[in-house]
Amino acid sequence: MEKFEYNEILDLQKLPQEYKGVKFYPLRISEENIFKKVMQTIGIPKSYIKTEPTIMKMSYLKFLCLILRKRDDIKEMLLYITKSKEINFEVSLRKGANPENLKYEDMNITIHIDNIPFNENDFDIIREIILRQNYYSTKYIEEYDPELEELLLLKQKALKKSNTLIDKIFVLCSLMNKLPEEISNLSYYQFYKLYYASTMKVETQIYQGWISAGFISFEKGKNFTTYLDPMPDRGGRYDDIKMSKESFFDKVGMKPS
Repeated sequence: MEKFEYNEILDLQKLPQEYKGVKFYPLRISEENIFKKVMQTIGIPKSYIKTEPTIMKMSYLKFLCLILRKRDDIKEMLLYITKSKEINFEVSLRKGANPENLKYEDMNITIHIDNIPFNENDFDIIREIILRQNYYSTKYIEEYDPELEELLLLKQKALKKSNTLIDKIFVLCSLMNKLPEEISNLSYYQFYKLYYASTMKVETQIYQGWISAGFISFEKGKNFTTYLDPMPDRGGRYDDIKMSKESFFDKVGMKPS
């Protein structure tokens, strides 16, 4: 497996990441339909289907091809994101495998992108590239837990919390004085980073009001920089239901007065 180092500066400039000579292009907000298809392909955690040891141990590429039968979806996704002309799959058997009693571990799957081979380990890197470009990560996806997922949905429903992309677009338009078509041309990475920074600016103004009123105060040696810098990537999948108010104030360096 070729060594790969993710370059976040390329995401900042809406430029492609490159691995083994193939470029992987980030999606824009206007490409939401493609984004949804991508997430329906590589955004499915193994535990969402089954937790059998055999499935949990197999590579993600095997999981998609042999369990979910998503080879055509993988091909469509890679053709679009790499702008390549040809995607082919190759299945080979390990030495000594019994053709009459094949097991998952007996098979090796290789994807050829414009004749450049990518094995199952390479596909893990490809998956992480595509997810990170679009402000997700393998860790976030695989953190899926059915019980916590249900609790999260119940909390969002109870709080009438809006998580739609359209809502976020109009919030960012308002905060940045931009038109929707301007926002739609941003990549997912750019959009969510700007959305976070803009909403944090508003929250900072709110906290400053609380401090002036004496409702909260900073611990010695801590200030808003502790809270806002560095800007975090997408948090844990269940941060909203795991963090108490006390944990929140501790995290940002504040304490109730």
